[in-house]
Amino acid sequence: MLQKKYNSSGQKAYQRTDTEDRSLVYRNWLRTIETGGFFLDIDFIKWKNIDGENIPCAITELTRCDSREIQQSYLDAINNRLFIRDKQGDTIKRLGKLLGVPVYLVLFQKEMLWLWVYSFRKEHWKKFSPEEWAMYLKNL
Repeated sequence: MLQKKYNSSGQKAYQRTDTEDRSLVYRNWLRTIETGGFFLDIDFIKWKNIDGENIPCAITELTRCDSREIQQSYLDAINNRLFIRDKQGDTIKRLGKLLGVPVYLVLFQKEMLWLWVYSFRKEHWKKFSPEEWAMYLKNL
């Protein structure tokens, strides 16, 4: 049985011992039906509670790689997929503009040794350590 707990922000946090992706069944099903539009999976929106009101602060989209060394050509291929082939980047950028928040694409590998982060506003990639990225997110 799951025990209901709350995290430091007062959100419900259930303590699970498995690593099941509980949304996978729905996401796979959604890809099989015609909806007359499309769905965009936004990975995270950071919120802050300011004077009792939840305010959006940033959007982060995620992509994972299996390589430990990243070349510029790899980052260029991600940008091509994001803005040319799939046009997902334009949609995420528009959402960020509507919310008035910065948008980031975070490239990481399983071991979390580093993160490459693409800023949609600056149109630039920057490498971070996990600690540096955590501090950056904290300061948003």
